[in-house]
Amino acid sequence: MKINDPEVFIQKLKAYAYSFSPCVILDSCNIPPQVFPGKYRLLAAFGGNVLPFTNADSLKQLMNFWAENPRWLFGVLGYNLKNEIEHLESNNNKCFDVPNLAFFEPEHVVAITWDSEIIAFTSDQNYLFSKIEEVEIKPDEKGNLSINEDVAIDFS
Repeated sequence: MKINDPEVFIQKLKAYAYSFSPCVILDSCNIPPQVFPGKYRLLAAFGGNVLPFTNADSLKQLMNFWAENPRWLFGVLGYNLKNEIEHLESNNNKCFDVPNLAFFEPEHVVAITWDSEIIAFTSDQNYLFSKIEEVEIKPDEKGNLSINEDVAIDFS
């Protein structure tokens, strides 16, 4: 599906996606691919289930899960994952209780290409697009479209 006004759609998509937990938005910030040819201008993954990995052999758990369930997975790699790969130790104080990795299997994945084509990986595209279109975005005093959301990371 091609969109006429990608800026408005992107803002609506972001606002809608932020209402889900978990949610990941990978935005190119309109910087065209230069060195590595990126396929997507924006990729949004939201809803779904957090995968229950432990900190022991977490990378192996992730690889085994994906081998059995090859589909979209989004997440983060923690700093201490290095200890699973190399024989290293850190004796620094832990300020945050961040797991070695945290991934989720999204309910919805929406990709926007550089040609303003929308690709959705979801069970009901029509319903998803109608919900995104219902989102109201108001321009600020300068006419810019923006949303303000607090950034929160929940690793539980």
